[in-house]
Amino acid sequence: EEAEEAEEAEEELQEEPQEELQEEQEEQLQAAEAEEATKEEPPIINHSSADFLSPDTTNAPPLVSPTLADVDDDIEVDVASAAPAATESSAYFALHHHYEPQQLHLAFAGHDHGMSLSWVQFYPPAGELAHSSPALPPLVEYAACDGSFTHRENAITRSYRVGDWQGEIYHVLMQPLQSDQLYVYRIIDGDLTTQWMPFYSKRRPSINKAHPFTAAVYGDLSTSSNAARTLQQIQLQNWKIAQSQRQSLPCVQNLSSSTPAGGLDMILHLGDLGYSRAFGKKWDIAFEWFGREKQQTWDLFGHMISPLSSTIPYMVAPGNHETGKYDFDFIPYSSRFNMPLALNLESGLPERKLYYSYDWGPVHIVVLNSEQSVAPLSEQATWFEKDLRQNQKREQTTWTVVAFHRPIYSSDQDSGSDLTLRAQLEPLLVQYSVDVFFTGHDHSYERTYPVAFDQVLVDQSVVSLATRDQYVDPVGPVHLRIGTGGIQLGVAWQRRPLWSAVRLQQFGFVMWRVFPHNHTMSFEFVSSVDGSTLDQFTVVKQRRVPNAQFFALPEDRLSNSGGQFTMRLFGALLVMALLLIVYAVYRQRRSEPLRRGASSSLPLVMKSP
Repeated sequence: EEAEEAEEAEEELQEEPQEELQEEQEEQLQAAEAEEATKEEPPIINHSSADFLSPDTTNAPPLVSPTLADVDDDIEVDVASAAPAATESSAYFALHHHYEPQQLHLAFAGHDHGMSLSWVQFYPPAGELAHSSPALPPLVEYAACDGSFTHRENAITRSYRVGDWQGEIYHVLMQPLQSDQLYVYRIIDGDLTTQWMPFYSKRRPSINKAHPFTAAVYGDLSTSSNAARTLQQIQLQNWKIAQSQRQSLPCVQNLSSSTPAGGLDMILHLGDLGYSRAFGKKWDIAFEWFGREKQQTWDLFGHMISPLSSTIPYMVAPGNHETGKYDFDFIPYSSRFNMPLALNLESGLPERKLYYSYDWGPVHIVVLNSEQSVAPLSEQATWFEKDLRQNQKREQTTWTVVAFHRPIYSSDQDSGSDLTLRAQLEPLLVQYSVDVFFTGHDHSYERTYPVAFDQVLVDQSVVSLATRDQYVDPVGPVHLRIGTGGIQLGVAWQRRPLWSAVRLQQFGFVMWRVFPHNHTMSFEFVSSVDGSTLDQFTVVKQRRVPNAQFFALPEDRLSNSGGQFTMRLFGALLVMALLLIVYAVYRQRRSEPLRRGASSSLPLVMKSP
């Protein structure tokens, strides 16, 4: 027995080192597998974790906005005291030291079903132990939700340098895409990779009664707390639509995006985006500081809209606060936003302009630059007329809508109606049957009756002014001004014109819905404060014919731009000829007494004229 116990003890002593060695080998193998997995899968970044907006909150969270973002141009401001507050803002510091893809926004890519993705990237200075600028450009990987399609596309950069702003701006065109399909994308930048983000491709016109085309429309946003409330209410609207109309697919159920797919089809911003402008009228500040402050405002604006624009196409129109006086001749605007191309009238090739058009379901949308000439025979006016003429021949679109920053019908005391722009644009709007004319600029909400040439156009057989909220086959465009995104509101109105149907001075946005099955568009002005409906109306088209056939106008008003110019020139020459004839008759009659006096015997006394 003692011998057996001694043998067992000896065997146990021999087994213990073997077990320890085996456990150590297993631990080493697990560590090696974990290290290999880390090399294969780059770290995942949830870019939505720092977003300002949350759909679960009822009140807008506090935002760090530019110190004087809402100051009117006519107010003199001490720039020296304002500069430190703007440049030392914790929000700006966090954005510029956030070395990951940020400020993501999608946009439609022209008349096909492509989608453009843009974002801003900051890289740390050389020598810091952080993610550095990669040797190769970033790329975007996008895939169909059902797994039928996967593709990668390299990004192109369209950056600029102002002061010490050193961000990189990237753009990627994702195509080809099937219409009305759910896709996901992620950005791969060196050793960093973002989370998958969902989006729906552009939809074709359909007769789906349960799912209208839906968009949010507003202008004059800024980066104020009022702007944050507007964006928050839009996000809440988006959640409601997504939950009621489209079912969540398995590929997006586990995504961390704060904005669901399948809600809004589009957001349309009518100019004056973040208000990256000078403080008051102090233009003698240093260019380096001035440029930096403006770009920081652009970055804050991009970050504010990103929870929406990263999954919903965000279409923009240029305004006066994106132009040369305030923002270096549209350089930041055109660099940061990748809008559809416009066709060159001579070559027929697409090129980048500050005006463009695209189809959205049964609607043809034209976005014009209010800061560029639209006078007859100008480049933009010629392109605009050709685009409208070509669209009128197509059967795919039922509606024509124009987005323009400055209003040609406004009873706001601030700027009011621009009569010069009205004389230049209105003949084309009526001739080519434009249905709705979106504007901003004046910081209030106003909706007109169907109007043209300062006259309310109503076909009394199908429309009653008493209803005020339904226009059936209107014979002129409805002008809808929505300068209520977030900048300070107007304070006074002009005397109310006959064409003004509803006007309000409250923060809000318009929910625009298009129902292809019954040729109806509805518009709902929603409060940014509590989400209540402040105004609503519908436009119904029962007969698809040009409006000009129902409204008899002088021929010169319905002629093209060149013909209109010729008629005006002919009229001016005719007036000059009549004035010359009248003057000649006057001189002849005045000289007759002089001739009679010279022939008589009485002396004639001549007076100096």
